[in-house]
Amino acid sequence: MAGCYLVDYSYVEVESLKPGYTRDARVYDVNRDKSAKEWITAETLSPRRVRLQRILFLTDLGGAIRDGSLIKHQSEDWEYDAPFLYEFVAPRSWQVRDLKATPGLWTRRVTNLDDGPRYQCAARWTTDTAYPEWSCSSYAPIPGRETRDMRRSDYDTLDRTTRIITYGQSWLERQDNVKTIHRDGVRSPLAREVGQELVGEAPGWRVRGGSGLRRRAPGILEPCAGGLGRRSHRDRAVRGDGAARPAAALREDVRGRGRLRRPRSLRRPRSGARPAIAS
Repeated sequence: MAGCYLVDYSYVEVESLKPGYTRDARVYDVNRDKSAKEWITAETLSPRRVRLQRILFLTDLGGAIRDGSLIKHQSEDWEYDAPFLYEFVAPRSWQVRDLKATPGLWTRRVTNLDDGPRYQCAARWTTDTAYPEWSCSSYAPIPGRETRDMRRSDYDTLDRTTRIITYGQSWLERQDNVKTIHRDGVRSPLAREVGQELVGEAPGWRVRGGSGLRRRAPGILEPCAGGLGRRSHRDRAVRGDGAARPAAALREDVRGRGRLRRPRSLRRPRSGARPAIAS
């Protein structure tokens, strides 16, 4: 899973879990008035461990790259039969969790933009379904998107449930999370949110206006030569005025309908054939 990708991140609260709390109706939609793209590299750290590093950049809906949008995004460290992971237990508090008694797990370690731990979880990949899946639940700090972009400070942590489904070289990550107030050693649920991250492979892109980006990051995006200016399947569905969509619409989306129509490479083969899994 390395190369040039079109990405879409969307989250919305769907239920209040605290008496007196009014659900936040805003939708976190990274592609509301722009298009997010990532160049993902894979580094083999050992025969059982690989790290995916994401480089994020943005274009407007016409395909022109936004100045200053190039950033080192999160990384994902995947390890088979990892001996341990760092488990988040409270704000600014992590502890070592021994995994040696549960062999056969894939541990996913996701980092923040500063390479600090964001969340870690270990589970098995399921391969007896139409497409391979990995599902895992973990406790984690409040996401940066909430403090940085949504200006939230009324909760501290997140009970995360993640489900990743792979479609060849593209994948869909669904999240069903509980925003949690963690104060004085007590956890109190605030609201339930659902979200999705769609990462679609984008081969054969065509560069438009990318020379400045390549000058700022020589060599990094050369394998992406070509797709920085093409609109994604997501761009074509966005409203022309870039206005945020109501929460009800996104609630339909995260059930697999509406706003995100899977590109052809992500659709189930009519023959029912199952994709091969790279070893």
